[in-house]
Amino acid sequence: MNNSPKKFIKNFPNWLAHPKTRAYSHAFVLVVGAGIFLIGGLNLELLTEIPKAADKAQHFRGGQIITAVLFYLTYLGIIARLLIVGKNKGSVTRFVLWIPTFIVVAMIVAVTATLILASIKEYFDFSGIGNPEWLDIWASFDGALSIIPVIALIMAVTPIFIPLDTIMQLPKLMLTDVKTGIKGLDTYAEEQKTHKNIKKPANVLLVEDDYLCASVVMNFFRNVNFKCHHVTTIEEADAFLSVHTQTIKLIVLDNFVAVGRGGKNTTGGEWLDQLKTTFPRNKRPFLVVVISGHTEFLGEGKNQADLILKKPWKPFDLLNFLKDRKIIQAPKSKAA
Repeated sequence: MNNSPKKFIKNFPNWLAHPKTRAYSHAFVLVVGAGIFLIGGLNLELLTEIPKAADKAQHFRGGQIITAVLFYLTYLGIIARLLIVGKNKGSVTRFVLWIPTFIVVAMIVAVTATLILASIKEYFDFSGIGNPEWLDIWASFDGALSIIPVIALIMAVTPIFIPLDTIMQLPKLMLTDVKTGIKGLDTYAEEQKTHKNIKKPANVLLVEDDYLCASVVMNFFRNVNFKCHHVTTIEEADAFLSVHTQTIKLIVLDNFVAVGRGGKNTTGGEWLDQLKTTFPRNKRPFLVVVISGHTEFLGEGKNQADLILKKPWKPFDLLNFLKDRKIIQAPKSKAA
C-alpha cells in the first residue's frame, strides 16, 4: 500500500501519453464542447431574425432543431471514429486535423436532410393531409442555415484542441529526456574515471563536445586497451597536443565542437588545416580520424584526415582501420 502513490506517480505520465487516453480525452472535450455550442446556438437570436408569423416561426425552430440534432449525431460518428483511431494506437493528432473537413460534410448532410424533411411534410400537406404552405420550406431552410455559424465556430475551435494531444505527452517526454540525460552523464563519468585509472600516458586525443558521443568513442578504445584524453574545444586540444606529441598515436575529433574560452570557434576541419604546417601529414607521429555528422563541412581539413567516419559510425570500420595501420594487433584466429 505504501508503494501505491509512488507507483501512481511513476505510471501516470505513461497513462497520460497513451493513445487511448488521449483519444478519450479528445472525444470528451469535443463532444461536450459541440453540445454546448449547439444548445447555445438554439437559444441565440442575434445572428438570424426569427419570423414573426407563428407558423413560420415553428418551421424555423423545427429547421434549427432538426439540423442541430442531425449534425450532432453525425458529429458523434466522427468522434466514434476518433476513439477507434486511439484504440488502435493510431495518430490522434493527424485524425483531428481532418475533423474540420468532416464537419463541413456533416453540416451539408444536416441542412440537406432538413430541407428534404420539410419538403416531404409539405408534400403530404399538398396530398390532402394538411394545408400546404410552400413558404414553410424556406422557413425551415432558414432555420437550418441559422445553425451554420455555430457549426463554423465548432469547426474553428476544433483545431485548438490539437495541442492537447502534445501536452498530454509532455510529462512522459520530459521524464524520458531526464532519464536519458542522467544515464548518459553517468556513462560518461564512468568512462572518464576508467581511462584516468589506466596506468599509462594517453595515446588517444579525443576532441568531442557531445558527452554521449564521447562515451561511445572512449568505450571503444577502452576495449582495445587504449587510453583517451577527452577535451571539448580546439583550444584545449591544441594545448594538450603541444605537450604530449610523443605519446599521442591517434587524434579523434568532431568537426563542430565547443567554443574555447577565448571565444574562438575554430572547427575541427580548420584545425587540421592549421596543423599541416607544424605536422605535415606524411611526417606526423599520429593518425587523424574525423567522426562527424557533418563531414561535408570539413573543407580543406578533409585532406589531412587519415579516416573520415560519418555519424552514426560503425565500430568495425574504425577497428579495421587501426588494424590496417598496425596501431593495434589483430587477434589470432581461433579454431572452429
